[in-house]
Amino acid sequence: MTIDKSKGAEVHGIFEKVAGYYDRMNFLMTLGSHGRWCREVAARAAPPAGGQLLDIATGTGVIALEAARRYPSVTVTGVDFSEEMLTRARTKPGAQSVRWQHADAARLPFDDESFDGITQGYLLRTSKTCRAYSANNTGFSSPAAGSSSSKRVLRAGR
Repeated sequence: MTIDKSKGAEVHGIFEKVAGYYDRMNFLMTLGSHGRWCREVAARAAPPAGGQLLDIATGTGVIALEAARRYPSVTVTGVDFSEEMLTRARTKPGAQSVRWQHADAARLPFDDESFDGITQGYLLRTSKTCRAYSANNTGFSSPAAGSSSSKRVLRAGR
C-alpha cells in the first residue's frame, strides 16, 4: 500500500478554505449537537487546578475556549495546522484566555510530559464522538489518539 504524501497538503488546503463557515458546517452536520459535544469534552478533560491542557487540532477553538471558561486556573493551549482556523479562533469572545499556536499534531513542539490533559475532538473526526484524555485516565481509547506525539506530551497519572 502506498501513501499519498500530497494528502496532507490537500487536507490543509481544505481547512484553510472552509475556516469561514466551519462552525456553521459543524452545527449543521451534527444537527445542533456540536456545541453540547464540545462542552462535554471540556468537562471530561478535568485538568487539575493550575494545570496545563492541550487541545490538538483545535480548529476554530470551540473546545479550547470552553475548557478555558470552565477551568479558569488552567493554562489552555490550542494548536492547529491551519493558520486560517487559528485566525478565526483568535477573534472569538474569551480568545485571550487561550494560548493559540500553529503546529502539526504529528510533531507537537512541546516538551515531554508537559500537559495534564489533552483534547482531540477534531483530530478524531472519523470517530462518532469527541474525546478527552487526561493523566488520570488509564490510556487512550482509540488508535488515532494514541499517536506518539500526543502520548509524549501527556504527563503520567498521579
